[in-house]
Amino acid sequence: MTAPSGVPGRETRRGSRLTPKGRIVLSLGLLALAGALLVGNAPLAAAGVGLLLYLAVGWSFDRNAKLGITRTVAVERTFEGDSVEVEMTVANSGGASSFVEAFDRLPRQFALAEGENAASLNLREGEQETIRYVVTSPVKGHFQIGPVDAQVEDVLGLWSDKAEMGGVAYLTVYPKREPVKDIFSQSKYPRGFLGEHIVRQPGQGTEFFGLRNYDFGDSLRDVNWKASARTPEKLMVNQREKMSVADATLLIDARAVTASGLEGANPFLYQCRAAATAVTFILSRRDRIRYVSYGEGVEIIQPDGGERQLFKVLNHLSSLEPKGTTGAVEAVNAILPVLSRKSPVLLFTSLDGDATLKEAIATLRAVDSRTVVITPKLLEFEGVTTDENLRTLLALDRARTIADLRGVGVRVIEWDPSVSLTQALTEAKLL
Repeated sequence: MTAPSGVPGRETRRGSRLTPKGRIVLSLGLLALAGALLVGNAPLAAAGVGLLLYLAVGWSFDRNAKLGITRTVAVERTFEGDSVEVEMTVANSGGASSFVEAFDRLPRQFALAEGENAASLNLREGEQETIRYVVTSPVKGHFQIGPVDAQVEDVLGLWSDKAEMGGVAYLTVYPKREPVKDIFSQSKYPRGFLGEHIVRQPGQGTEFFGLRNYDFGDSLRDVNWKASARTPEKLMVNQREKMSVADATLLIDARAVTASGLEGANPFLYQCRAAATAVTFILSRRDRIRYVSYGEGVEIIQPDGGERQLFKVLNHLSSLEPKGTTGAVEAVNAILPVLSRKSPVLLFTSLDGDATLKEAIATLRAVDSRTVVITPKLLEFEGVTTDENLRTLLALDRARTIADLRGVGVRVIEWDPSVSLTQALTEAKLL
């Protein structure tokens, strides 16, 4: 099923121009007329007039051509790396045959996976042709496809008419997500009506917690007969982990410094991918998420759950750009009055150049938040610096920061972008 092109837009024509062939015909006709006037040669004058009439006929064909271009895009929203099919239909609804060259403009970040976004066609009156191609985007964002740069030549190849046609289509590309199960922090402190969540204490649930002696009123379905066989004098009962709920807060570092590196491979881009993976997993557990970004000020999406919250966060991540210098402590202070004690906090940051980070972590620790820091390895990216001394200093500063965070009980996960996020979390024993 295809989505409409988006915004049709107004056709912009640039006027008819002579083709190289047309310029030759015009030059020959004018030379013939000039020569005829000079020497008084009637046949030469007739030849000149004939060439100019030939040119006029081509112009009339060009005027009668009625070219139309429409575009459809298979989806309006997609994820990084996913394929999106585009169809461009070019039709000649009137006039003589026309030679058409059409080029559909694509964002510079897009890559062609199949087909071509350009075509050269010879269309008779009433004919149309559809060009199909497939694109992918390696980076997130909101993008525009189109308009089409079209050039039409008359059937004689004497005149060409350039125009922008086909309008534009808008495509939102979300950060890439990975299928991750049982990740991130699990809170043992219950909250009401926020969705099921495993807490590390006995109660009603599905996960095994431990064994205890049988009490009057226990269901026989909970009796562990194998364990009871080892203690014939008493029955043993399975205990399960209590199912409760918890909020989660996601903090994402969007300062300008996080864009260090290449456009398609920098800490900011990988932080967005990790955050998209986290929010998808947490909301799938029917928990609620508070989303906070900081860089050019602080932006907050209030706690909520479900598909609506998922697309709110994904849309914001798609629009988010690394700008400004607002530090982590300002983001933490902005949510501190409403931050629940003992709640899990996930911080996605490059750890680079934020003098307020330690103060922010100390503030979170003061309210007993279970903080997990997920950080792409900054020095793994090309384009950060070619100065070996500076790279050494950055590495030492990063190692010192990580050691300080771990020293106060913060879980720090260093993610090497050359491996999948799933693998990194597995090795960190969060899976």
